[in-house]
Amino acid sequence: MRRVLIIILLCIQAICLKSQVGTIPPLEREITLTVQNKPISFVLSNISALADVEFSYSSDAINANELVSIHVEDKSVRYTLNAIFNGAVRYKVRGKYVILQKHEPKPSDNMLVEGYLYDAETGEKLAQATVYSKEQKVSAISDEYGYFKILVPIDASGPMLKVSKVGYSDTLLASIATESNYMNVDIPVKQQPQFESIQDKISGQKIIPEWLISRNLKINTRNVSDTLFRTMQFSVAPFLTTNGFLTGRTENDFSVNMTIGYVQGVNVMEFGGIANIVRKDAGVIQFGGIANIVGGHSHGVQGAGIMNIAGRSNGVQAAGCLNVAIEDAGPVQVAGIGNFVWKYFKGAQAASIFNFSRQLNGIQASGIVNATGTAKGLQMAGIVNHANSLTGLQAAGIGNTSIALKGVQAAGIVNGAKAADGVQVAGIANAAMTFEGVQVAGIVNGALNVKGVQVAGILNLAGQVDGFQVALFNYADTCQGIPFGLFSFVRKGYHKIELSANEVFYTNLAFRSGVKAFHSIWSAGLQPFQSGSRFGYFGYGFGSTFGDWKKHSFDIDGEVLRVMKDFNISGNNTIYRFTLGVDRQLLGKISLTAGLSYNILTTNPRSANYDETFDKLPPYTLENKTRQDGSNVKSWVGAKVGIRFL
Repeated sequence: MRRVLIIILLCIQAICLKSQVGTIPPLEREITLTVQNKPISFVLSNISALADVEFSYSSDAINANELVSIHVEDKSVRYTLNAIFNGAVRYKVRGKYVILQKHEPKPSDNMLVEGYLYDAETGEKLAQATVYSKEQKVSAISDEYGYFKILVPIDASGPMLKVSKVGYSDTLLASIATESNYMNVDIPVKQQPQFESIQDKISGQKIIPEWLISRNLKINTRNVSDTLFRTMQFSVAPFLTTNGFLTGRTENDFSVNMTIGYVQGVNVMEFGGIANIVRKDAGVIQFGGIANIVGGHSHGVQGAGIMNIAGRSNGVQAAGCLNVAIEDAGPVQVAGIGNFVWKYFKGAQAASIFNFSRQLNGIQASGIVNATGTAKGLQMAGIVNHANSLTGLQAAGIGNTSIALKGVQAAGIVNGAKAADGVQVAGIANAAMTFEGVQVAGIVNGALNVKGVQVAGILNLAGQVDGFQVALFNYADTCQGIPFGLFSFVRKGYHKIELSANEVFYTNLAFRSGVKAFHSIWSAGLQPFQSGSRFGYFGYGFGSTFGDWKKHSFDIDGEVLRVMKDFNISGNNTIYRFTLGVDRQLLGKISLTAGLSYNILTTNPRSANYDETFDKLPPYTLENKTRQDGSNVKSWVGAKVGIRFL
C-alpha cells in the first residue's frame, strides 16, 4: 500500500511539473546543458528531453552531423539555439514543436535586432524595459522573459539602440552592422535614486487619464528619459500615431489628432477631434472637440467643447462646461458651468454656475457661487461669494462670506465676514466677527467687535461697539459710541428704572436704556382726575445724561406723551415735554432726580368730555390758543421729582 501511495504522489508531481512547463513558451523554457564535440543531432535530442519540446528540421537547413560544444546554465532554449547556430537558423513554434529553418538573408530596408536583457547584479531577466532608436523613433518592450525583438530602419548614419528602464541606467547596445543581430545585454542598476520632475508628477498622478493610454505607451513613457522632437505629428488614436509608441516622449511643433492625441509637448498648435492630451507644455493654440488636457504649462488658448485641464495656464481657457488649473491660471477662464484653480488665479473667471480659486487677483463672475481663499479684486455671483481674505468687492444676489474683508460686500440677502474692514451692504443681514467700516442691512447686522457704523432696518447686534448703531433695535455688550434707535440695550451701558411725580401726573414709571450720551425713554403715568375715572398717558422719548461728578449728573430729555381717559387713545391729545434735570446718587445704584420741564399740550376740542378733562389738564398756561385746523395748544412750565434704580 505504501508503494502505491509513493507511485501516485510521484505521478502527480510529474504531471504538475509538466503542466508548469507547458505554460511556458517552448523557446523560453530554461535548461542546463554541457556537451563537448557532439553532433548537432545529439545536442538537439538533449534539449528536446530537457525542455519537453520537439524539433523539426530538414537536412538542407541543418547539418545534423556537425560537431559542436556548448555550455549553458539556466538559459532559455532560444538562447541555447542562438549559441549553437549563431543566427544561421530561424525558429517557428507550432504548439510544442520548434521548426528550424535555414536563414537566407534577403534585401530589406530593416534590420532585425533581438536578444535578452538581464539585471547586471542579480542576473534575472529584465521585463518591461524599453529598447528604442531615438533617430528612427521605433521601440520595443522586453517581455516577461526579458526577450525583445525590434525592426530598425536602415539609414546612412547607422541606427543606434538604447535600453531604458525605471531604476536602471540607460545603456547603449553594441553597434548594429548586419541584417540580423542577436545580443544578450546586462543592464546596470541606477546608482542614484530617480526623481520625477514636478511636471511628471502632475502629468502622471493628477491630470492624465491613464485608462485612455495603452500599456506599451505607458511603459515607454515611464522608462524613456530622452525627449524626441518632431515638426509635425498625426494620430488616429493615442496608440496609432506617426510618433509610434514613443509619442509620450515626443515634443511636436504641430499636432493633429483624429480622435484622441497623446504627446509630451506641443510648441505651436494642436487640433483634436475628441481630445488632446499633452504630458508637459502646450503652446499657442489648442482646440479639442471635447477636452484639452495639459499636464504642464498651457501658454496660449485652450478651446474645448466640454473641458480644459492644465497644470498651469497663463493664457485663455474656454470650455462648454469646465476649466481646471492645478497650479496657477490667468488671465481668462470662461466656462458654461465652472472654473477651478487649485492655487493662484490672476485675471477673470466667468462661469454660469461656479468659480473657485485659492488665491484670486482679478474678477470672478458666476451665476451661483464664487469661492476663493484670498481674493484681491471683484467677485460677483447670483447666489453666493466666499473668500477667506478679500481686498476688493463682493456682490451677490443671495450672500457673501469672507474670513477677512477689506473692501465692499454687497448682497441681496446676507453678507458674512470674520474680519471686515470696509463696507457691508445687504438686503437682509450682515454678519462679521470683527468689523471696521460700515454695515448696512435691510433687516439685521451682527458683529462681535464694531469700529464704525451699523445701519439696519430692524436690528443691530454687537459685542463691543466703538462707533454708531442705527436701527429700530440695537444691542451691544459694551459701547464706546452711540446707539440710535427705537430701543437700544447695552449690557454694560446705561439703564435706569425711574419712579416720579410731576404737576399733572402724580404716579409715573419710566425705563431708560442705551448709553449716557443717548438713551431711549419709555414711560407711563396715571392721574385720577375725578372719582371713578382713569386718566393717564404712555410716552416715548430720548435722553442724554452728562457730567463727570461721582454723585451728580445732569439730564436733558425730550418726550412725546399720548394722553388718554379710560384708556381711550382716540383723538389727538399729546404732551410734548422737554426736561432739564439733575441726578444725585444716594446709595449704591439708587439716586434722587429732580428737574424743570417745558410742556406743550395739543388737544382736540371736539373730544368727548373735553371741557371736564383735557381743557383743565394743565395747572396753568403760558399760552392757550386754537389753531386754524381747530386744535388747541396750551403750554406751561412744570417740575418733577423722583427716584431711580439700577
